[in-house]
Amino acid sequence: MMTGSSPAQAPPGSLFRADDTCKSAAALTSAALFTACAIDRAAKPTDISAMPIFLIIAVVFLVVIFAPSFWVKRQLKKHARPRPDFPGTGGELALHLISRAGLTGVGVEPIDDGADHYDPQSRTVHLSRSFYRGKSVSAVAVAAHEVGHALQHARNEKLFHLRMALARSIQPISKIAGVLLLVGPMLSLLLRAPGMSLIFLLLGILALVFQLLVHLVTLPVEFDASFGKALPILAGGGYLQPSDLPATRSVLRAASLTYVAHSLAGVFNLWTLLRLLR
Repeated sequence: MMTGSSPAQAPPGSLFRADDTCKSAAALTSAALFTACAIDRAAKPTDISAMPIFLIIAVVFLVVIFAPSFWVKRQLKKHARPRPDFPGTGGELALHLISRAGLTGVGVEPIDDGADHYDPQSRTVHLSRSFYRGKSVSAVAVAAHEVGHALQHARNEKLFHLRMALARSIQPISKIAGVLLLVGPMLSLLLRAPGMSLIFLLLGILALVFQLLVHLVTLPVEFDASFGKALPILAGGGYLQPSDLPATRSVLRAASLTYVAHSLAGVFNLWTLLRLLR
């Protein structure tokens, strides 16, 4: 995961904790879409037979959004059991891996629990206080994952920098999309101007396509940080016992799969918006 500059709020120039920006953007866009659907249905004759399908889709959408987040938290908590046999904490491991890789100017700092990220602007790995100070599989895996982002940054990997460039625009574009999708149908209904609604919907579609593109670019960046960087380092460097590797894979998978939910939500939002054009 990644973020911009302030620990309190992850700005758009981030990766791991762009998660917060993506969640707020997805929530705003989804709320706007459901409002647009409601207004659209109010302007058309009610099709009672379609209501069960709409409700099923809404339930599936909620599962897609919240189930992965619940699973991620469960995996992190499950493998956060203290391991006094580990030689160092998550923070100490992060500093060691940074030094070993020769990453100059990269620091490690504690942050509120659940806000782990690498900040490419300040070149800082931020770890939850419990991971920064703790010895557990979760602490070690998350620390290695965030250092993986620092490695992507230092090596000027193309997808990493593309993700950063796109992420700088996602928050304002998502807000604009939400406003367009909220205001457009209402103005169209009040002014009895269907053409205006169509224009707003088309602009909203373009914004959603961009938002979906950001999520899709994020996925390979996150998986590379987990399985292209962190896991080979931990397994090949002898930092963990072979018996700890399955749990480590689960934590690293959890760190990456958050963005799968965002991608699926983006597909759902786009599909919903296209239905309004019918």
